[in-house]
Amino acid sequence: MAASRLPESLPLSPSSTAPDTATRIIEAAYRCFERYGLDKVTMEDIASAAGVTRATVYKYYPSREQVLARIVELEIGKVNEELRRRFVRREHIEDSLSDCLLLVVRAAAENHYLRGTLQSPEYLSTAADPRSETHRRQRHWWSRLLEDAATAGELATDLDMDEIVSWLTLAEQMLLIKIDARQMPDRELRAFIRRMIVSPLLPRSATKPARRIASPKPARKR
Repeated sequence: MAASRLPESLPLSPSSTAPDTATRIIEAAYRCFERYGLDKVTMEDIASAAGVTRATVYKYYPSREQVLARIVELEIGKVNEELRRRFVRREHIEDSLSDCLLLVVRAAAENHYLRGTLQSPEYLSTAADPRSETHRRQRHWWSRLLEDAATAGELATDLDMDEIVSWLTLAEQMLLIKIDARQMPDRELRAFIRRMIVSPLLPRSATKPARRIASPKPARKR
């Protein structure tokens, strides 16, 4: 898996040309995570790399998980910019959703911060809960595409927006597992996404009935 590169520059304090303390901590955390791996870095490692005390790190980020959450937020921002550059909206929602999911999964597979987050049980449990901040962010991310499709009657009317967003979030994790198990070219993966993940979200009149498989004829008695 390709490692995510340290951003060339993180947002700086508006009152200074030098990184503020919070930014220094995150830059140090990036270096530590890249050097030691996501599971082995301690708050003391981050404090030492940032040149601050451990108490200072806790002042800005009360837990290691919050440090990682901030890094994931930055990584999501970079991926979103990439998606905006590459995504071309199609005429039909099934094509647009399939293309978008393909881009998201390919980007997440190459970014170990996002991959680790998307595959964690904690993320899945919160992302599927409409009351959580994670779910609200996911809904906001998908909102324009899904709301336009719902208005145009391109989505099943018996599904609400929270159910659709939860399904797409769980589908991302499933797709990461699938491409781990077997390498799939984009064309094949996109066809799988459209048939297995996107089609259930469409009105029944928009989906083609599955071809019935004829039952084998009983053997003729001699």
